[in-house]
Amino acid sequence: MLLALLDGIEKGWITGNHIYLTPELVAAFRENWALLVDMPHRPEFTLPFFHLQGEGFWQVLRYDGQPLQDFTKSLARLQALVDYAVLDEQLFALILEPVSRNVIRMALLDKYFPTTKAAYLQRKNPGGYLSQMENGLLYEPAVAYAAGAAEADEEEAFVRGGLFKKLVPKVYNYTCCITGMRVISTYDIAMVDACHIVPIGHHGVDHVTNGLSLCPSTAPLTAASSLWTTGTACWCLILSANWRATRTACGNYTVNSWSCRLTGSFTRQRKT
Repeated sequence: MLLALLDGIEKGWITGNHIYLTPELVAAFRENWALLVDMPHRPEFTLPFFHLQGEGFWQVLRYDGQPLQDFTKSLARLQALVDYAVLDEQLFALILEPVSRNVIRMALLDKYFPTTKAAYLQRKNPGGYLSQMENGLLYEPAVAYAAGAAEADEEEAFVRGGLFKKLVPKVYNYTCCITGMRVISTYDIAMVDACHIVPIGHHGVDHVTNGLSLCPSTAPLTAASSLWTTGTACWCLILSANWRATRTACGNYTVNSWSCRLTGSFTRQRKT
């Protein structure tokens, strides 16, 4: 867990001493586990996230501001209970400095992973596990991706879902695909959401070909919890057969390359 925290500070997705339970943190933990642990155990993110409190320099806080007292194995349950975690202020200040951060990393590797340290340092790369997951969401054929997603455990599903929420708006250049609205605040917050075409609950997957970028005014009409079918019913979303996206995002990946998947008429049925 500490190595994942060092990665987060180094890569910039941890910027302060309020450490949130994010897909990046879980992905960093799983990547380090795969590179360092040579025993037949499964990675369990919730174990070190909670039990590190026993070391005296780590505290997990609930939404009511009180420390988390009871362990839960479920990542979803942990996310529902926990607001953020904090490190000891002196330790956090220390690991903000590149030199001392590297000293701490090497000390952890020497003490706990002496036999796998060399391989870890050789194989660790800037993209790693998270980059591989992003490539799967963007470039892997949807059928092959769905097969892999079906075998994902709770932690991997959490990472996939988090990436879906980030990558779909990026592919659409942070533009609502229905209204054409594009607003990005000075705090780098885009006013569009990633919504599933086929909901996860109805065998949909967190792949960009199953995503729409929608602004708040249209997202409720296409809520991921609703059931989409063809035919005549209460509300319809019509995407023209001539609809095309002209902007490019995420490297060479374009919406245009798969926009034909989104053409046609889809109907939302009212739940009874």
